[in-house]
Amino acid sequence: SIKHNNRHTLRIDREVVNAILSKTGPHGRRDKSRGRPASGIRHLLRREIMLLFNMEYSKLCQILLHNKDYKSGKKQDITLVMPDLSLAINELKQQLISIEYGLVNHLVFKRMWAPCLARLVELVWLHKTSRG
Repeated sequence: SIKHNNRHTLRIDREVVNAILSKTGPHGRRDKSRGRPASGIRHLLRREIMLLFNMEYSKLCQILLHNKDYKSGKKQDITLVMPDLSLAINELKQQLISIEYGLVNHLVFKRMWAPCLARLVELVWLHKTSRG
């Protein structure tokens, strides 16, 4: 709810946003649940963030190592209602560095938590679709 969470803006690559939106399958809640059906890019992005945090660290390390100089394209601002994930991003960074020390100077970790999260979502999405 908005009482407990703030609005945060993620600037995500426009192509990744369009790809996430064009994903097939149901995007929202099923019947018999309260509230409006959860749909749209905000809902889908929160799902991608949740999947990112539940990913195996070794796989995330591989993705980051293969994309050392990743630059995203033209960005789109998306405002999400969610908690401040700075602690979660810091913890994730420490875990990844403990596995692969070479990631300490990775471009993704050079910025604050929101841009870092946006780049991680983009990289994981691009990795998922390139395998597909």
